[in-house]
Amino acid sequence: MWLAADLAATSQPWKFVFHHKPAYTASRHPEDMDVRTWFVPVEEEGGVAIDFAGHNHNYERTFPLRSGVVVPSTEGTTY
Repeated sequence: MWLAADLAATSQPWKFVFHHKPAYTASRHPEDMDVRTWFVPVEEEGGVAIDFAGHNHNYERTFPLRSGVVVPSTEGTTY
């Protein structure tokens, strides 16, 4: 997958991902299960710190997550 290759190719300490529909949300538009299935594991393996999504027009933020479970900030991705 192109995302895995891009994440593996950088040595930057902060990795951010931007896309449209969210993997996790509490808004009236549901989570995108395709994003959660296909992208979240790649982001977690690639060390993504923050995942930004814009489909829901409100501010939300999760705790750092890994496989949907809250973890210390250095071990997970904030959505």
